[in-house]
Amino acid sequence: MTDLTKNRSSGGETIGALLAKNASLHGKDIARREKERGIWKETTWAEYAQEVVACAAGLEKIGVKPGKAVLVLGDNRARLYGRHAGCFVAWCLRHARLSGRNS
Repeated sequence: MTDLTKNRSSGGETIGALLAKNASLHGKDIARREKERGIWKETTWAEYAQEVVACAAGLEKIGVKPGKAVLVLGDNRARLYGRHAGCFVAWCLRHARLSGRNS
């Protein structure tokens, strides 16, 4: 089992890059658990990354651009945080394209 108590730096990586790294290294491992109607639901790192990318792609498809406000509204549930991450990833991808970066 990994020691999660060690202080590790992200080395300046974006949320999207860290999520992609976790999905690549730990794809089948559980990223989050949520209890729904008394039953624990598990999401793997690969599924979580797929959810975040789908959200980011959806925001881009509907024309969300830098400077536009995005409201993420919902119950305090695990998938809500995937939507938040999707907003960050969409911004990072857009910012990278505008600044000429490849990542």
